[in-house]
Amino acid sequence: MPFAVGLLLCFALSYSNVNATSVYDKLLEQVDGQFDGASTQAAKYKLVSKPMNDEYLRKLPDAGDLDIDCEQLYSGVSRDPLTGKWSYDNKTHPLAIAISTANRRLTEKFLGVVPDVNAEELYVWGFRQPYNMAHLVLDPQFPPNKNSNSDLAALLEIIDLLAKMGANLNFIKTDCLYENPPLSAGHPSGRQISIASDLQARAILYGADPQLEGSSFHGLRLDAGSEIIRKAFSQLADCNNIAPTPHVRELLGAYKLIFLQRLDDLDI
Repeated sequence: MPFAVGLLLCFALSYSNVNATSVYDKLLEQVDGQFDGASTQAAKYKLVSKPMNDEYLRKLPDAGDLDIDCEQLYSGVSRDPLTGKWSYDNKTHPLAIAISTANRRLTEKFLGVVPDVNAEELYVWGFRQPYNMAHLVLDPQFPPNKNSNSDLAALLEIIDLLAKMGANLNFIKTDCLYENPPLSAGHPSGRQISIASDLQARAILYGADPQLEGSSFHGLRLDAGSEIIRKAFSQLADCNNIAPTPHVRELLGAYKLIFLQRLDDLDI
């Protein structure tokens, strides 16, 4: 994004006094307004994907005006011009914040200008590894101190949005300290949330491989009576717009002896 746009964001935030619950809500409100004012799809995309330093954002107080230091906000999260590699430490951006705070409205709005939801430039810093957008929605407590929103309905809808855009639900970034897929859902950090199984079930319906292991995550050992499988069937019965892939249909079909009637009703 041109530096002038970055200045505009900081100026607007400096004089904002909105009734929001966190720094992230205030930031998203300002980005939303600038998004509406941007004249091209490219400008809108640059706005929602502009790298920001989340460590700096976490230090800002929630109360009162949000006084942003542009230099600190945008420092330390850029691509090395010589190697082409990103510095992921503490990297976030408005789209990532919308996802991890379960802001369904802005997530859908921002995704509308994203040409490739799996683009490397969208990766942000997760628990000791880069996260893609699927990681974020399955581990909404990370990064820490975000406005962690456990709005299950919104998070499930965000998984729907990401899946329909072709988000890689089996993404693992290699050559990192941790190398875990989105389904790890907070396991490696020891901060798994109470609704993790609901989110994992939804991701599995869209093709997330429960047997995929990572460096500190050993997959989901599912059986016919597991909570995640029960929730997957329940979600499938409740959501007419979910069309499981052949692989997922085969996976669910493996439990047909126990769920025979339900499967027959769902024509799996």
